[in-house]
Amino acid sequence: MSRTIKEVPQCQHNKDRMRRAKSWLNRSKKAERDSVKVKMKKNQADFYYEQFIFLWIAFNAAYGQDLRKSGERKQFLIEIMKRDYDNIIYKSIEKMRERPRDPINSLIGNKYIFRPFWEYARGCMEKQKWLDLFDKSRIGFEKNYRVKKDRQAREAILVEIFERLYELRNQVFHGGTTFATGWGRDQIEDGSRILAVLVPKIITVMQNQIDNDPASEIWGETDYSHINFRADNRPLGTMSS
Repeated sequence: MSRTIKEVPQCQHNKDRMRRAKSWLNRSKKAERDSVKVKMKKNQADFYYEQFIFLWIAFNAAYGQDLRKSGERKQFLIEIMKRDYDNIIYKSIEKMRERPRDPINSLIGNKYIFRPFWEYARGCMEKQKWLDLFDKSRIGFEKNYRVKKDRQAREAILVEIFERLYELRNQVFHGGTTFATGWGRDQIEDGSRILAVLVPKIITVMQNQIDNDPASEIWGETDYSHINFRADNRPLGTMSS
């Protein structure tokens, strides 16, 4: 008997999210182990690209919903922060900002992963406007960081980080950067380092909430659900995984 996506129970959607996200997270860890074994500088750029791709897919598996919807990434991050009762995500952000080479500061200060810059570059925005937006974004980020005890400020910080990472993701996934070479290597390294810290924490917070409520509807339906379809009386087996 066939079932449609709407007939898939919410607990199955949640299981699928966690299984898929963890599978890609584990693949990113394997890439890191392989890189350590090789210990060759020329392969480091390759590793950061691989790690970034695997970690973004893990993140996307966790939050992705109906492809026809918009804004789900931001709402997902807000829901995650609301349920991060031990503040493991924000504490990890603080630790990254204490590093000699702070990847978050580098990310926020990088115009090449700030969408309005590319709107200007395409002739769709005045130069002063994108510069004003860039300054406003950086100043706002630091202001939120100074009032970190406020939950909304912490939410805004995480959302802004992932806005920049999403622009970087678009460059990588849409072929807007050259593999392991060129001007994009620094932001790929920064993005990879940030995702390597944040994605496991996000998955942990999400898993804890699902463990407490397996049928939680907070995370919504996956777009590619675990379904058994029959068409023209011919079994097609299990669709999606």
